[in-house]
Amino acid sequence: MYAARNVHPLRESETAGVTTTWPEEQRQQVIDGWRITERADFDDLEGFPGDIDEPLSIVSIDPNTGDEAGGTAVTLTGTGFADFDAVAGDSWTIGGEPVTNITVVSDTEMTGETPAGTGESDVVVTIGEESVTLVGGFEYG
Repeated sequence: MYAARNVHPLRESETAGVTTTWPEEQRQQVIDGWRITERADFDDLEGFPGDIDEPLSIVSIDPNTGDEAGGTAVTLTGTGFADFDAVAGDSWTIGGEPVTNITVVSDTEMTGETPAGTGESDVVVTIGEESVTLVGGFEYG
C-alpha cells in the first residue's frame, strides 16, 4: 500500500476519481479530493485521507490441486486482502464452501485450508461489497 508524495488539495473545478492521460513524468491521479503526482511508501501526510488501497484481485492459489477430503494448506496471492474480516462477513470459498483457518499474511497474501470438494472449483474472495473469482482456480483429485 502507498501513501502519496507531492499531494495537493484539488481546486473546485477539478473532479475526484479522474486519472489524467498526461505523459508519464506528469501523470497525476485524483483520490478523495487530492491530486497525487508521485507515490511513495510513507503515511503521515496531514489531511490526506490515508493509504491508496489496491483493488481486490486474485492472482493465484498455491498449490492449485488438493485432496477431495479437504485440509490442503493453500496460499492465495492477489491484492486488497488487508481488510479481510471473517467476523464482519467477508469470505474466501472454494467451490462454494468456506476455506478454514484463514490467516491474512499481508495485503497480497492469505493462507488457509481447503474444504472438501470434487473436480475443478472456483476460488472466490468477498470483502464487503466487492467480490473476485479465480474461475476453475483449484482442482480436487
